[in-house]
Amino acid sequence: MPVIQGANSHEGRVFVSPTLTVEGYLASLAGFAASFGRTASEAYATYPLSAYPSPFEAASAALGDFAFACSARRSNQLLSQWVPKYAYEFDDANASALGAAHGAEVKYLFNVTQSGAAGDPGSLPPTRQQLALAMQLYWTNFARTGDPNAANVPYWKRYFGFYDTIHLLLPPTPGVDLTFSYSARHKCAFWFGS
Repeated sequence: MPVIQGANSHEGRVFVSPTLTVEGYLASLAGFAASFGRTASEAYATYPLSAYPSPFEAASAALGDFAFACSARRSNQLLSQWVPKYAYEFDDANASALGAAHGAEVKYLFNVTQSGAAGDPGSLPPTRQQLALAMQLYWTNFARTGDPNAANVPYWKRYFGFYDTIHLLLPPTPGVDLTFSYSARHKCAFWFGS
């Protein structure tokens, strides 16, 4: 059975308080790291607070990386050994007030907002409407044939493993990202060792 799977570039923002303090960030990151057998000092070196505009951004980046981006990458690697696999990252920074946060892609695919209210993609700016149409074509064709590729949208290469591609769902049109670039951006070696 073919599988399409991915994550959003700002997944963690929905799960972290915007008012998170420095102390809260340090405690959260230490807890995240411990659950992966890493030390707090290793985590602080990987996600230095100075690299982010706020404790909220730093903690949400770490949470989004281990819970979504790198977990998706790891399951992509495992599944691709057994089934046709298509991998993506939704990366529209303007998809919601929190960017490409968890659930922000729903409006693009299904014409509803995160709250479940009608959210016609026609209300999106033209470049984002173009992305929404491409995503709808990909998902519809995938449901119909097991392959997301369709006429009039960029080709979506099948995912085969460690050094293959992730399809970037970025306005106005999707593109390709190499998995090692994706892995580095989301610090997957820290969380999963690869």
